[in-house]
Amino acid sequence: MSEHQITVLVMAPLVALFAWSVAAINGAVERGKYDINPAIGIRTSSTMHCEDCWRAGHHAAAGPLCHMLPPVLLLALAALAATLLESVSGPVPAYAMLAVGFSWIMAAMVAAAHKANAAARNLHPENQHPDAQLPR
Repeated sequence: MSEHQITVLVMAPLVALFAWSVAAINGAVERGKYDINPAIGIRTSSTMHCEDCWRAGHHAAAGPLCHMLPPVLLLALAALAATLLESVSGPVPAYAMLAVGFSWIMAAMVAAAHKANAAARNLHPENQHPDAQLPR
């Protein structure tokens, strides 16, 4: 077994675990397991404004984060399959699939934060929200 295959065999499950943990943490926050805190959740000034903003923001973020899971899991499985074919295709396809999977997670996190921020800001009139001076 080559060092490239070992790397992919370790990294593919880690990418999948990272995607699952991001979605699971948001789900726990959405269900009310974690109140506003400095460590866990989507922490923007809008989502941390009050408990209602916190819950609304995490509820809005659930869509992008849940839709992130199937493609990332498929990319991780495809990377594992590609590493078995390394003798034919080389290590690049497996590494590329892992990079795309990780990029997909990052894009979903940005989309989730954007949706969470927008949902939290929509709960309060413009003059009461800390981000009222920022354009929507």
